[in-house]
Amino acid sequence: MTNNVYGDFIKSIREEDTPKPISTGFLLLDNVGLGSGLYNGLYVLGATSGLGKTTFALQIANHIASHENRKVIYYALEMSANELIAKSLSRIAWSLTEDHDTYNPIQNIAKKGQHSDLPLTARNIMRGHIKENFSEENKKKLRTAMAYYNSFSENMIISSPLTKRPSVDEIVKEVTDYVQTTKNKPVVFVDYLQLLRPVEGNHGYTDKQAVTAAVNKLKLLSLSLKIPVFVISSFNRSSYSSIDVDETAFKESGDIEYTADVVFIMENDFNRVWINDISSGRDLNLVDYEQEKAIEQNRDFPEKEGKQITIDEAIKNHRVTIPSAMRYVKLLPEKAIKLSILKNRFGDMLPPKMPYIPFILNAPYSVFGQTTIEGDKVKYNIDPLDDYSYEDMPIYTNPDTHEEDLEI
Repeated sequence: MTNNVYGDFIKSIREEDTPKPISTGFLLLDNVGLGSGLYNGLYVLGATSGLGKTTFALQIANHIASHENRKVIYYALEMSANELIAKSLSRIAWSLTEDHDTYNPIQNIAKKGQHSDLPLTARNIMRGHIKENFSEENKKKLRTAMAYYNSFSENMIISSPLTKRPSVDEIVKEVTDYVQTTKNKPVVFVDYLQLLRPVEGNHGYTDKQAVTAAVNKLKLLSLSLKIPVFVISSFNRSSYSSIDVDETAFKESGDIEYTADVVFIMENDFNRVWINDISSGRDLNLVDYEQEKAIEQNRDFPEKEGKQITIDEAIKNHRVTIPSAMRYVKLLPEKAIKLSILKNRFGDMLPPKMPYIPFILNAPYSVFGQTTIEGDKVKYNIDPLDDYSYEDMPIYTNPDTHEEDLEI
C-alpha cells in the first residue's frame, strides 16, 4: 500500500490556483478573526431572530460579488429575491448621504394631492411608484444604487424557491453542476439551515438528525469543490433567555459546532445600549411603553435624564428581565451587535483584549457598520460609488440580449 499524500500536499501549495482568502468587506473581521478572509470550508452563523443575520450575510455576499468579482449563489429560503435586492439597494442608496440618513418612520408622508418624501428603506423601495413616493434627491440616490447593483448583479445568483424549498441534496447537485458547467468556483450562502426541505427517504428523521445530515453534506460540498459555504442557523429556544450564548445554543441543531470549520455567534451587546437609570425599581417594560410613545411623537429615545446605565447593568443589578431587554432593543433603529467566534478550525481566534467584534446594525437601511467596543466610533463598510454617475450608468442590463435600461 503506497501513500503519497505528502507529495500531493507539496504539489497543491505550488499550484498557482491555490485558494486565496476572500474578503468579507469587514476589515476587522477579516484581519483579526479570519486570517484575512474566507477560505474553503463551512462557515456557520448562529443567532436568535431579529438580529440581522440575513442583512449581515447579504452585505458580505454583495461585497464578494462586487469587490471580489466572485460568483455568489445565495439560497434564500425565508425571503424573496425581490426583498433581498431591495435590502441591497436600500443599503447602497443610504451610503450616498454624506452624514448618512437618520431613520424617521413618519418622514414627510404625503397629504392628498402632494408627493411623498419617503426614506429609502427596503419596504418603501418595494412599494414602487418611485416618482410619487420619493424626493428628487432620493430618486437620484436610488438611481445610482440601481446602476451600482447592476454592475455586479450577474455575480449575484439568488435562488429563492419559497413555494418549494430545496433539500440539501438538491443544493449539492445544483452547485456541483454549476461548477462543472461554468468552471466558476462560487461562494455559497444558505439562509437558513433549518428551512431546508427534508431529503427524500429521511422523513423519519428528527429535526436534529435532519440538520446533522444537512450540515455534513454541506461540509462535503465545501471540501469536494474547494469553495466557502456560508450557512445561517437559528438557535434553540432556551438561548432566547440568555445573555451570553455558547455552544449549547446549537445543541438542538445537530452537530454544527463539531462539523463546521468556523462558527460565529451574533448577539445583542447590552454593554453598549444605554438607558436612563432605573435603580428606583422601575421595570424595563415601562421603558418599552415610553419608547413606543417616543416613536409616535417622532423624537429620540431615550432622552437623557440624569444618570445613564447600560442594559447589562440593569439586568444584573435592577431586576430587569432578559425578555423585556430584548423587546426594548428590538425597537431601536440602530442596534448594538456583537459577533463572537466560537470556533475556528484554522486557528485564527480573537485576541483576549477583543473578546468579540462590535458592530452597529442600522436596521431600517439594512446596513452593518463596525465600531469600537466603547461604541464611540462607527465605520460603515460601504463600497465607494464614485464611478457610478446616476445619469450615465444603466440600471439594468439584460444578460441575454445585453439591452440596457436607463430609466427607473
